[in-house]
Amino acid sequence: MNNKPSIQELNPKPFVVVAGKYEHVGDEGDGCSTNERNYKYISEPKSLDEALADLQNYAGYPFHEIEYTDPAGKVWVIDANMKEST
Repeated sequence: MNNKPSIQELNPKPFVVVAGKYEHVGDEGDGCSTNERNYKYISEPKSLDEALADLQNYAGYPFHEIEYTDPAGKVWVIDANMKEST
């Protein structure tokens, strides 16, 4: 279980755009390793339209997504790497 707070929990804004790379850590002979997120970009656009436009600028990163906090405080993630199924 991951006890680290999300970017959204650390800075509660309606929209947050994040992008970055994964870094392999661990595996010191015990077989345990993880890929942790290394954030290279974080922004706080004022609207969904601005967030979507901002997201396009970071499409080359392994992860790039929008985190949205609704009025009830629930965090929703729009993952730009997900493909639409047919």
